[in-house]
Amino acid sequence: MENPPIPDDPKVAVFKAVSNYLVTSVAYDCTTDAYELMTLKPSLASLEKIVERIASIELTVKPTEKAFKAAHDRLLEELKAMGLSFAYDTRTEYPVGPDRLDVAWVNRATQNVEVAIEVELGSNPTGELWKLVELRPGLAVLAVKRKQYDLTLTRLAKSRILRDEAQTLMLLDVSERRFVVVRGNDIVRNPSISTP
Repeated sequence: MENPPIPDDPKVAVFKAVSNYLVTSVAYDCTTDAYELMTLKPSLASLEKIVERIASIELTVKPTEKAFKAAHDRLLEELKAMGLSFAYDTRTEYPVGPDRLDVAWVNRATQNVEVAIEVELGSNPTGELWKLVELRPGLAVLAVKRKQYDLTLTRLAKSRILRDEAQTLMLLDVSERRFVVVRGNDIVRNPSISTP
């Protein structure tokens, strides 16, 4: 017999339900009987905060895990919820030419893709990299497993993909929870390298 699903914490469930909507709220002070209408406006986070939050993702995928679809879907849901918490309109299967992007964080005001995320747990993330570069987001995120992380980093160093496009890419290893941020061909953030 299957275990019944455990319901979300009520606060989390409410946040998930209303986080895609910006609504006017009332601030009320009981002691003075004063109130004020407040319109919520999104305040987009800095690129640094977004990188930190994505790097701290709790979900990991074992390097030997074969059930790619389940792991892929778990990561997509987590990244989509994360985008909502930053006040982005998050879209899955976002069209990019003839292909689809796993998750797009879209600025609500401009409708521009600010963060483009592709999760590639298979064997060849290079095609996904081109999809990310073509879209030209503020931050492209490519999430891969351990073996692909090292190979992709080597390919980036040898190629002109990012240099020609002046693109910012976060390469995330979801097996070992490590990452690097590359702009052009310069490493701008690598937590495994200590700075003096």
